[in-house]
Amino acid sequence: MKNTFLQICAVLLFVSPTFAREPRNPYYQPVSIYGNDDRSEFYLADDITKALASSTAALFRSKDISDLGNGISQIRPTTLKERFNLKEDEAYSNQPSVSFCSSALVGKDLILTSGHCLRQFPCEKIRIAFDYRVDAAGEYPQMLKNENIYSCKSIVASKYDPNGADYAIIKTDRQVNRTPLAINRTDNIAKGTKIFVIGYPSGLPVKIANNAKVREVKNDFFVTDLDTFRGNSGSPVFNNQTMKIEGVLSRGATDYVYGSYISEDLEADPSNPNSPIYKPGAAYKVGQDEGRGEDVTKSTVFQSLIPKTDFETALDEAIKQGARFEREKQNNIKPAIYIPSQWGQGVQPAVYYPPVNTNPEPVEI
Repeated sequence: MKNTFLQICAVLLFVSPTFAREPRNPYYQPVSIYGNDDRSEFYLADDITKALASSTAALFRSKDISDLGNGISQIRPTTLKERFNLKEDEAYSNQPSVSFCSSALVGKDLILTSGHCLRQFPCEKIRIAFDYRVDAAGEYPQMLKNENIYSCKSIVASKYDPNGADYAIIKTDRQVNRTPLAINRTDNIAKGTKIFVIGYPSGLPVKIANNAKVREVKNDFFVTDLDTFRGNSGSPVFNNQTMKIEGVLSRGATDYVYGSYISEDLEADPSNPNSPIYKPGAAYKVGQDEGRGEDVTKSTVFQSLIPKTDFETALDEAIKQGARFEREKQNNIKPAIYIPSQWGQGVQPAVYYPPVNTNPEPVEI
């Protein structure tokens, strides 16, 4: 029935698998928080966002995941506080911080990420892990199921321009039993468009960052006020209204700032934050409309390399018929989900150039 189909139907395609210490680079400076910290956990998300997040993956170095031989692999035990020498009250400080980039499933064996992520480690040293997430308050992931871990078989395409497009597509060693996400294939992103991002900031378990918008549109990328960090590189950036990927996170601003025992000046993202000269750091914050912003490579730049998915087809049809995809609001009211009759039983470096009046040492995300 048409009215049924007009609801947030395409989300249920996710139910069926058939539809379904990094090298340094002198050009980069990691990312920051704009206004309030809008990051949130997987278990707090609505059903639509959980479905989308389940088709994102964290990129790990192979040596940071150890196969225990029982179908389970252990993640290297390092917390955010330990890795970056942060204050006790810093958000997520006691959660694991291990992965180095983010990514999204866009084909049965195709992974979308940022081009610079592949400049950090060779393909054979990269592991692509799904379900690296917090499923309940205080329950932080230390293990991953081997069935959710994939290897990089080959690089289908990669482009890195520090002032323009920055994307890559990886082929996995086997097909992924999840729903490939949908991308926008029309160059129509506009200033003011509301967006959100799903990724793995600072190597943390997956986080969803809402309440963001497009600030400016360039030729191959657009500028946003997303709350993203080192490790968010490669994160899919979604349109709030269509649930399609509008682009992949490419460049951003400062992550953390540190006081020093030998100077009164704050230092942004030092190359060795655990040096004894630094006091514990904190996330760098600016106003919602301040700072340089985060650059996102447009999906139209790489859309020809990605086949149209069943999920994308369903979204196109729903949008054509006037459906509105309302994600969870602050009052925790979840949208109604319906089964569409048409589908049967079965939805870094994120980098940035610092302002002229600052002199932080550039580091790669």
